[in-house]
This record gives sequence, C-alpha cells and structure tokens, in this order.
Amino acid sequence: MENNEIRTLAFDLTRNSVKDHTVSEASDVLRQALNDLAGGESISMKSLRRHKPEYFDLIEELIPVIIHENDLNDEFFRRMVEERNVAEGDKTEFVVPSKSLFVVSEMANGIATPRRQRIGESRKVTIPTTNHGIRIYEEFDRFRAGRIDWPELVSRVAKSYRNKRFEDIYAVLSGISADTQGLSSEYVYAGTYSEEEVLKVCDHVEADTGKAPVIFGTRPALRKCTSAVIADEAKSAYYNGGYYGKLAGVDMVYIPNQHKGNTNEFVFPDNKIWIFASDERPIKYVTEGDAWILEKTEGNADMTIEYTMLLKYGIGMVVNQKFGMCTFA
Repeated sequence: MENNEIRTLAFDLTRNSVKDHTVSEASDVLRQALNDLAGGESISMKSLRRHKPEYFDLIEELIPVIIHENDLNDEFFRRMVEERNVAEGDKTEFVVPSKSLFVVSEMANGIATPRRQRIGESRKVTIPTTNHGIRIYEEFDRFRAGRIDWPELVSRVAKSYRNKRFEDIYAVLSGISADTQGLSSEYVYAGTYSEEEVLKVCDHVEADTGKAPVIFGTRPALRKCTSAVIADEAKSAYYNGGYYGKLAGVDMVYIPNQHKGNTNEFVFPDNKIWIFASDERPIKYVTEGDAWILEKTEGNADMTIEYTMLLKYGIGMVVNQKFGMCTFA
C-alpha cells in the first residue's frame, strides 16, 4: 500500500467513513500497511525506531485536521472561536478598532491571570503561543499490538487536546466581571435568575453593538433561562435539546461541557451565561507551526521509550464591542 493510500485509510477510519470494511477490519489493514513500511516485519520496538518518521508523520498530520473537523461540527466553536494557523516563529495580529473594548487573556507559559486593557486608538494584538504535549507511548503500543483500533488511538489524543482547550477557554471567560474595563453592572449581572434582568443585559449589548445578542451557556445553565410565556415550539425545543432555544426571541447556543483532565469535574459552570453580539467571535485560537512528536529514549529506569506529541497554540479573547455575563445564585 502506497503512503498516500495509508494516509487516506487512516483519515477515513478516523472519520468512520471506511468503505468495504468494518472499522476493526480496516484497522487491521492499516496495521498491516504499517507493518509493510517496516519491510513486512511486525511493528516491534526495533522496527519502530527505524521507521518512526513514517508512523509519526501520519499522526502529526492527522490530529490537527481531526480536531479542526470536530470544531466545524460544534456550534459553540463555529460561533465563538476564530481559528488561525501561523508558520513557526510568526505571530498573528488582530486589529482592534479605535475607541473599542479590548480584552486579551493569556494562557501561555503558565500565566492564567487575565490581562485587561482599555485602548483609545487602533492597536494590533497578538496571542502568545506555547507548547502543549500529550504522551502517547502506551496508546501507540496498544495499537501496534492489536489491542485498540486506530480511531480509538486518534480520538483519545484529539479529545485530550479538545478538553484542554475548553479549560483554557473557560479560564479566559472567567476573567470577565463588572470591573472589567469598559463594562459595568449593566453588562454583568449576578443574583437569582430573572428573565427581566437577563433581557436587560441583552438589550444593553444590542443597544451598544447594533446587533442581535446571542446567549451562550451549558445545557443546565440555559435550562435556567425560562420565560413566563412558553410556546409549543419552545416546549418542542426543550424536549429535543434540553433547553428552550430562545428566551423572549433571543437565540441561545449550547456549550457542550467537558471534564477537566482525568477528573469528573466539569470545565464550564452550570450557573453562568455569556451574551455576545451575533457576529462576534471573541475567542481567538492560534496554532503555530505543525504538530510534532518528541521522542525520549534515555533516563527511564524501566527501559521504555516515551513519545510526546506537541502542539503549539495560544488562546485569548479579543473583543471590539460590548458583551454581557450573568451568574445565577
């Protein structure tokens, strides 16, 4: 099997779009194709050392694409996150218009404290990037031994990165308060749920931006947004989606929650909603260069070899118009 055919099969397997085979059968075909790269040998540790460029090139190419494709199927990412990729060493600049609110929260080099600024003239803003790594040695070992299928290997790595990004995104959003420069109590409400108070925040956002507001939150958070008048269409939306879909005509968008790494704790709280103008994508996700795999072959007492996949990215928030947040008691 040629390298292009191997790559196509790996992508099709991950997308669950394999033809003429079951997933298990196709994984066996892919495993054998990788064996063939090693000259017909099994994927032993020795052959892995000799042929790891072919194996790891495939994973390095595949993971960012799969993460991106998953994002395209996620309404929250489509409507809230702007994604850009830059070459290694380059920086992406976001132009912030004059007399507008600008908030960037850095998630690089261990810094988790939001940096808030109010600017009076157009500025160019960059999002710092840093390496984020996942050790995949055991998972790759399990694949080459036939213990897990290819989609499971790839999905575990991709899901791990997506979960970490959700944590970083919430760290950005959690920095919003009534003290954020450019905001005030008209845009940030905290207290018992009140339809009137939520709609008042929505009206302030719409009045300042001239654009229709949209409410974002987890499913339980959106369920708190109830109306005194519930139409049959709203009941149907609640039955099918778990929340009403609109609050007095204002669209609501569900944020799919995730667990923090290796815990049962949710990333997003169930008592907060955020209100942005309809065409605003305030969260910026910047990747720098390509994903790559770093090998560690020395220093392990058990003689194992470690492989860490590295993806360099940064997440921040750049907002050039007013927005709102509500926290319910």
